[in-house]
Amino acid sequence: MHRGVTNSLTAAVVVVVVGLAVTGCTAAAPPAPSSPPSPPPSVQTSTVTMPSRSVPAPTGLTQQQLYEKAVVQYRAFYKELIALDAVGGAPTLPGMMRQYVMDPALGAVEQMFSDMYYSGDRPVGTPYYELQRVALYDKQNPPAGTVVAIKTCELAQGAPTVSRDGTVVQDGSPVIKNRSAYFKFDTTDGRLKAFIINDATVETCPFS
Repeated sequence: MHRGVTNSLTAAVVVVVVGLAVTGCTAAAPPAPSSPPSPPPSVQTSTVTMPSRSVPAPTGLTQQQLYEKAVVQYRAFYKELIALDAVGGAPTLPGMMRQYVMDPALGAVEQMFSDMYYSGDRPVGTPYYELQRVALYDKQNPPAGTVVAIKTCELAQGAPTVSRDGTVVQDGSPVIKNRSAYFKFDTTDGRLKAFIINDATVETCPFS
């Protein structure tokens, strides 16, 4: 599921970008439930951390305004991401996804879910997903073109992932992904979109 195949996303994007580097304090990961939870996939998002500085932007927007727009876009992208993960991927991405991400991230996301779909790996039962934290990623020397970047911590748990022949490839225990997403404006439609997304699996969220 989300927990296993997301490594493909980082692998595909890292060819053209620098690696993930996030610093901050540590927050404890939620305990694994004793049995798979019954609620359907949901998104629960904490109050976002607002940036403390303002950097001039070519769009005329402040860094805070750009950050707020990036968070809205990423939340919408995350809903699409977990919906695809919960059904075992797809051969192509839904058109809606193109409102939130652009190449090279778009191609990497599509490849990730295509690989998942054709491999036959799929969750059994109802996975639980949670977008735990979102904050400004004030990275020094971000990828060229970046107007704003965010970092997230995302939880997936509660449903095992099995291969086509029924072999369990992930037991449904909690997995936390620490992601960084870099945004710029797409000149084709003027939308702010993530163009690079990196992730790493962590024991606990590295920021509060």
